[in-house]
Amino acid sequence: RRIDVKIIVETHGDFIETLSLEKNLVLPGLYKKLFYIMAKYSIGKSNIIRAVSSSTEKQVLDIDSSKNVVRFPAWVDFEIFSNINPSRDSEGKFKILFIGSVTDRKKPHMIIDALPKLISDQVELNIVGPTPNQNYLESLKEKIKSKNVENRVFIHGNKNTDEVKKFYSENNLMILPSVSEGLARVIF
Repeated sequence: RRIDVKIIVETHGDFIETLSLEKNLVLPGLYKKLFYIMAKYSIGKSNIIRAVSSSTEKQVLDIDSSKNVVRFPAWVDFEIFSNINPSRDSEGKFKILFIGSVTDRKKPHMIIDALPKLISDQVELNIVGPTPNQNYLESLKEKIKSKNVENRVFIHGNKNTDEVKKFYSENNLMILPSVSEGLARVIF
């Protein structure tokens, strides 16, 4: 049609490693190679790249340093979370919150590994978020048993916004030991 079409590619996170860290793949190395080939092709054909963070920008430029990249963060509606009033119990247990996708990419197992090393057994961990990888979830449950922290670690699954606000309100500390983030909105 002879229409001059501009192609804009948007990247939000580690598009090479994420799939193998979040899903149970039979041949993860093959998927990584395939995704790299598709990424290189897509980026090569694009006129401009929109990256949400410096790390997503770097990943694109590592693939093709000639590309024009514009950093434009993903929107976060802070108003939804602006009315959270802390309701932490300073006399009770110290509550740690992990919130995010419960996968190897986000590394909640690192917090579980650290729990037995704490001096006080008055520390509990609340894990909130979707569980897309059932094998990882089962290994997390086994780790909880093997570390003997079943009475201190609670996996709550995915929650709606009001429930998430309650977790933010009631917990003393939030930890996100993630290996890869595009833009960690949960921290914002």
